[in-house]
This record gives sequence, C-alpha cells and structure tokens, in this order.
Amino acid sequence: MKRISIITIILLCCVTALKAKSNIDSLQIAGLCKVWGLAKHYHPSVTKKKVDWDKALIDRYPEFKEENDFEAYNQKIGEILNALGNNKETKIVTEELFQNIIDNDLSELESFKFLSDTNKYVNRISFSWINDSIFSKEIKYRLCKILTNYKPYKSKFLKGGMVLKHPENKFEELDSITEPYRMLGLFRYWNTINYYFPYKHLSDNNWDSVLVNAVSKFSEADSYLKYIRELMQLSSKINDSHGYYNYTTHKYFKKKTEVNDSLKKKEGYIPYNFKLFDSTVVISKVLLDSSALCIGDTVIKINKTELKKYWRIYGDYNSHSTENRKVSLCESGLSNFYNSEFSFKIFKNNDTTIITESRVVDRETKVASKYRKPPFSYSINENVGFVDLTQIKFGKLEKALKEFKNKETVIFDMRGYPESMAPLALPHLLSRNKQDVASFYSPNKKYPGVFVKQPTKSQHYRFAIAKPFLFLRKQFKGKVVVLINAEAISYSETVCMIFKAYCDDVTFVGTPTTGANGNISTIYVPGGMAFNFTSLDWHFPNGDQLQRIGIIPDIYVQETIEGIKLGKDEILEAAIEYAKKSKQ
Repeated sequence: MKRISIITIILLCCVTALKAKSNIDSLQIAGLCKVWGLAKHYHPSVTKKKVDWDKALIDRYPEFKEENDFEAYNQKIGEILNALGNNKETKIVTEELFQNIIDNDLSELESFKFLSDTNKYVNRISFSWINDSIFSKEIKYRLCKILTNYKPYKSKFLKGGMVLKHPENKFEELDSITEPYRMLGLFRYWNTINYYFPYKHLSDNNWDSVLVNAVSKFSEADSYLKYIRELMQLSSKINDSHGYYNYTTHKYFKKKTEVNDSLKKKEGYIPYNFKLFDSTVVISKVLLDSSALCIGDTVIKINKTELKKYWRIYGDYNSHSTENRKVSLCESGLSNFYNSEFSFKIFKNNDTTIITESRVVDRETKVASKYRKPPFSYSINENVGFVDLTQIKFGKLEKALKEFKNKETVIFDMRGYPESMAPLALPHLLSRNKQDVASFYSPNKKYPGVFVKQPTKSQHYRFAIAKPFLFLRKQFKGKVVVLINAEAISYSETVCMIFKAYCDDVTFVGTPTTGANGNISTIYVPGGMAFNFTSLDWHFPNGDQLQRIGIIPDIYVQETIEGIKLGKDEILEAAIEYAKKSKQ
C-alpha cells in the first residue's frame, strides 16, 4: 500500500508545465549509453571492478552535452573507452580489417559458438548497433574487439543464483540529482533491461526508440520529483506487471514520505473502494456505517482530480502486462487517496451533484477492506465445496480437503495472491504422478543477454513442505473450478499452472490473470530508488507464452455495475451454476 500511495502522490503532481527545450543530441547520448553498457557487461576491467565505470560516465558526461560533430563525438567515445586501460586497439583500422570483424555473425565468434544450440539457449541481445553510422570505423572496431576478446567471467556486478541481484551504488545521500547522475540512472535502467529482461521483445515499445526518446526528458528533469516521474515512465515501457517502482531511501523523498505518513495519521484514507468499467469509476465498497455515497454511484471527480484524466495518465507511470492489470492498479490507486475530507462530483439520476464526505478511515480499515473475510473454506451445498486459496493457511486447507474429498466439485478462489504456501499441496491432492508445470530460461551470468533453459525436474512442485497431504491416498477425481481475475499475478499464476498440469478436469471462470510470472530482479538507480522486473523467461511446459497473456478463462465472466449494486459475486455465482449444470 505504501508503494501505491507514493505513486498516487506523483500522479497528482503531474501538472503540465512549460519546459526549456534541451539542445542535447539524443542519438549521440543513446550511442554513449550502449557503449557504456557493452563495456559494463563485457569488458574485464569493468566486470572485475578494476575501473569505476559509474565515475567514468559521471566525469565525462558533460563533454557529450556540448555540440559535437562526427569527429569530436568519436574522439570523446574513444577517450571514455581509454579509461578501461589496455588501449592497444587504438591503431588505424584498415577497410579490410574493419570488414573482417564487422561482417562476422555473433554466433560465429569463438566465445559465442554455444548459441547454435537453440534448444538450450535463447539470445535476447543484439549488437548490430555497433555498425551505426554515428560511430567511426575505429570505434566500431574497438567495440567489436571487446566482444571477440571476451572470456566468460562472472561479473562482480551480479549476485545470486538463478535469480540475479544487481548490487550498485545507490548514491542515496546526494543533495540533488544533477544531470550526470540522472543519465547514470537512465543508462543503468536501460542496459539492465536490455541485457537481463527476457520479455523485451514482447513490449509495445521498441527499446532502442525508448532510449532515444528518454534522453532529452532525463536531461530536462531538473528536480528530484521530475526525475522520479521520468524513471517511472521509463519502467512503464517494458509492459511488465512486475516492473514496479519499489522504494526509495533518498533523504529528500524519505523526508517527504515521512511528512505524508504524518498527514495520513492526522487525516485518513478515502472511505470507499472503487471499480472501473471502461473509463467509468463506480463505488464498489463503503467502509463506513453511514456515508454520503452509495455502492454503485458513478464518481467523476475526487477533490481536484478528474478521474478520466487520472485513468488516462495512469498507464504512463505504471508498468502493466495487460489492460486488465492496468484497471486493477488504477482501482487500487483511487482507493488509496487520503485527505481530511473529500469532495465528490458524482453522476446520479441523470444529473451531476457535488457531495462532501468529512469522515475518513484509518490504515487498518483500508488494508482490511482489500481482503475477503472468513470463512475461507465451506460447503456451498452437498455437492460443491469452496476454498479461498489466497487466504487459507496450510493447516486449514488440510482440514478442508479432508471434508471435501467426496464432493463432486471443489471451487478454488485464486482472485488474489496467496498469503501462504498452502497451494503447494495441490499436486498431492490431484495426482500421484509428477507432472511438468512450467518450463523456463534463466539469465546466463557469464553471457549477459543470453538465457539458458533450466531442467524441468524442478518444476514438478511436489515439495517436502506438502508431506502432511500424503494422507490423500486416493486423489481427488471430481471437477475443479478455479476463479481468476487480474488480481492473480506471478505465484498465483503458477498455482493456476499447477491446476492445468495435475488436474484432468479443471475449468477457469472469470477474467484473464495478469500475465506476469517468473522471479523478480531489482535495478538500483542514483537517488536510492529501486525498480523491479521479471527476470525468468517463464512458459507452459509446451512452450506456450504466459507473459502478457495470462491464464485465459474457459468461462468468461465480467463483473457488472448492476451486480456490484446488488452485492453479488458474479464470478462465484457463475462457477456454482456451472457446477450444477455439469452434474446434470
């Protein structure tokens, strides 16, 4: 919730302002970014931390802001490469020597021949930019030599095993984020995604174009808040629902957050939750015993915030894999507004009305409103049982499954994120045999940009933690119905994949899940900020894509405004009706 609140602050500050245009050459700075990234990941002086590559950029960046012609630009690129040491490649490059190296396909280079095994490796990086016209033959040659001379070495910038960690200097205590540090933030983020994000090719945006467009924006972001906004916009371009703004420890923003947290105690959260239908915002839950507004009321404006405008800009600052997830995130953002009182412009009875709500709710009430209430398992009727897999604990699930073992149908609710490891019992519940749940590729530490296929034996999900469920000597053979929506993300989608792998008769009811699965890595940028992204290339066992698609329901059921007004759970009701018809 803290992350949502920070995002809300930033969105509410997004007022269009006139800015002085930068004279910066975006193509040249984009070229510098790629050169810097190549050296960071493939030159031994940087991977072994013999050279402070951040400092080299910070010190020399101001020279690239000047107006540079072709010769001056390449001279400065050569000078920054000289900081790597071992400058033997500065000799004059003949046409024959240049063509000999530039024409070679990457997979033919001695160090990269392993890429020919396409069943085991996936190459997600291209070095074709080295041949861009902004670079001289001498610079192209030197960049190619970094690759041809490369010997596999585990970079000191990488930690962790299958899931990589990217430890960096966060520059938390800077008094201000000057342009060289802002560019370092852009270069770090862009290159980490370029080399380690497996779904770059699935984005709506060309990653090279994103870089060029971002250069002038980061150059002009002359305050800490503007810098954060540009980073958030940059992170939204990867179209990954794991790609969210994580936290900040910068003293300026920490102080601002402390002030905001103090205001929340004096003020409070908005006493309503909201649902979006297209671009229409409707009250879905009232958190007060008596209130100014009712469930089903259409809200046009909250205080000074036009909700249609809020919806339009929300996707610019929040990475989302699908439109369904964008809607879900926007609903959370609206539901976390806080103030001492709220003025609502609503549409009701074919007319607009202004209503003021002077009462608010505390944090505990707001958090509790996001979760379904117990019981988390119960018999719907003699033939159908219900289990909320997002809330139920391990021991309670064991008890529920014993009670339901003779039911014809069990409905599992996966509309959310599991609070426990209880779903890992499912393979024992549904089958005695091991099944492949997923296949995936993980980043190759020694070859940034390459992903290596992992053995499927670890993807059976029959873990020792589930041993208490070995009492199920006779596996459940009835029908399984799973409720899903865009609140199901990551681990939740893995649970859905377990159902698909281990259950002979499973039906998904609701709307598509988020479409973001695979373990998360984090990028640290100057100013003490962190941004997450999905770092594993995760698929169904047959290779079908999950990212940006999600689990698609067999029975599509969308909530309606009328259903919300009547207090219905339309997805659950559809599942019960399906179970009844299946019996017939």
